[in-house]
Amino acid sequence: MYGDPVYGEDFFDRDEILALLKRRMDSFRNGEKRNLALIGLRKTGKTSILLEYKRRIMDPDVLPVFVYIKPEDVATFAHRFMGAIMYEFLTRRGLTPDEDFEQLLSLSIDHAPRTAAAILRLRQTIETMPKESLFASVLDLPLKLRQETGVYPIVIFDEFQNFATYRLDSPLHILRERLFAHSEVMDLIAGSAVSIMEGMLASYGSPLYGHFEVINVSSFDYQNSKLFLNGKLKGTNVPEIHQDFLVSITEGHPYYLDLLAFRIKDIALRENLRNVPQSVIIEALAQEIFSTNGTIYLHLRDLIDRSLDSRGYATYIAILQAVAQGAKTLTDVANTLSKTAPEISRQVLRLIEIDFLDKVEAVYLFKDPLLQLWLKYVHALREESFVPELSLKLQQFKSQLEGMMASFKFQMGLGNEARIRELFSLFNGETVSVSGRRLTLSKFDEVSSRIIDGHEFDLVARKNSQHWVAEIKSGNVSSDDVNHYARKLDSLPFKPSERILICLSGIENQALVIAQRENIWVWDLSDINLLMKLYGRFRIVH
Repeated sequence: MYGDPVYGEDFFDRDEILALLKRRMDSFRNGEKRNLALIGLRKTGKTSILLEYKRRIMDPDVLPVFVYIKPEDVATFAHRFMGAIMYEFLTRRGLTPDEDFEQLLSLSIDHAPRTAAAILRLRQTIETMPKESLFASVLDLPLKLRQETGVYPIVIFDEFQNFATYRLDSPLHILRERLFAHSEVMDLIAGSAVSIMEGMLASYGSPLYGHFEVINVSSFDYQNSKLFLNGKLKGTNVPEIHQDFLVSITEGHPYYLDLLAFRIKDIALRENLRNVPQSVIIEALAQEIFSTNGTIYLHLRDLIDRSLDSRGYATYIAILQAVAQGAKTLTDVANTLSKTAPEISRQVLRLIEIDFLDKVEAVYLFKDPLLQLWLKYVHALREESFVPELSLKLQQFKSQLEGMMASFKFQMGLGNEARIRELFSLFNGETVSVSGRRLTLSKFDEVSSRIIDGHEFDLVARKNSQHWVAEIKSGNVSSDDVNHYARKLDSLPFKPSERILICLSGIENQALVIAQRENIWVWDLSDINLLMKLYGRFRIVH
């Protein structure tokens, strides 16, 4: 199925993460264990990484055991975990067992009798044993197998945060005790509830604090998004600007790119088109996002229905729609809803906890770009429009998409320098963090490029007598580039309150050192795109 986890020849990118996982596995084989955690939003490819990593483990003495953690009772988890251990162990021994618990147990008795006996005892008492004891005993099985057979177990728990839903006194304390006791078992976990996972692993008071090396899994960058999209669209000719539009609205999210590419290709093949016009892109987006049969529509609808409490559901939706329409702060949202900030603060906090919204200083942003688009256009049309005919709603949605594409093409045509100058002209006193520093974005009286005493400056922003000056570099920035810019700044007849160097393709380490010495504030592409998102502009794709 398109959009499902992939591995093998369908797997794409993530080479750095896989290389790190392999290094940690090699260290584990040599007696040095580090537990690892992959954290990232839903559908960013964490499960694909885990499955591809498991597939690439060729060492017969390493035993990767993959278990997807569900919100379920401890007994059901125990049964699944025991089955997974036996199945993986026997498969790695060259056997081809069925997924039948009785057969797995029978075969395991021949190859690991002591571990099989422990599994049999747990199975016989699974309904009567205290849940805490059952949970701890099941988690001990990989160590028992290691001690009996000499294999090196790597326990892979996907959607690890669901352990917190188990009706146990303290599942995290039990897991911590196992981590302490099991130096010969490596743990690799993953979770898509980013805020919950960070609370479990990075909060000082958590039992698991300091026990995992955290790897953040994000969407593809621009280059890899384009490579991924081109691979999926092979056999069709989609104009570059339309590919860039898809990358921009999805922010490189592999799940969305995969589904949209499949839909575009399907329409093109059905209509016998090699050259794909804009109308096919619009139709594919409508079929996936607007149609109730679209996979993206179903995913977003299910995500909302599963994540939001039924009590206060309408308020949650109203808050999300307010942010989707451009409300930036808690006060903005409250005013949109005709409520006070204290009346909605609890619901806003909940939306941050479940990773629908992100808070950047005092500003709220969507973490999922297509969720924002869906709420802004699709949900509003389907649930709130006065137009009764579905065909008219669909046509209105397509018109909105055409408007978005026209705006995207216009912005792309401006060039990066002009777009960044326009961005600075939108600042209106908001407070954000840019490149690790808290900053109030002044509302400028004038933003322009200027030639001053024979030197060209890409951006000069003035508020009263205060000036921000910025140089915008498309290529990788060298030490010579920084030194040249510093000399230009020193020649100015005024002292800028901010000296900024915007590096869209990165900066050399020594150049960064020089910039810091010269009191030049370095911004990168992610800083600029955060501000683009804040002000409702398309990302710079570079």
